[in-house]
Amino acid sequence: MTGPEQPRAELRADAAVDEIERDIERTRHELGETVSALSDKLDVKGRVQDKATETARATKDHLVDRARDTKDAAAARKVPLALIGAAAAVIGLVIWRRKKQER
Repeated sequence: MTGPEQPRAELRADAAVDEIERDIERTRHELGETVSALSDKLDVKGRVQDKATETARATKDHLVDRARDTKDAAAARKVPLALIGAAAAVIGLVIWRRKKQER
């Protein structure tokens, strides 16, 4: 009965070898990711540059938003400012005419 058992043992051995090879490949991949992450953490110059780029982008976005808000606010105030200007002109004209008539 040793005949049928031998191929099964070989199949199990092959399966074990395949499992070990997959485990080695998985470990290599994880090790590569770990080395890459450590390398990124140790790259101070790169991290500073990335942070500067991120800060510049955030500042630009903030300024664009503020400019848009200011533009919208100015557009909303345009009509009242025009009315105030027109009223000031009319008052100035009335005062000027009264002073002219008093002479």
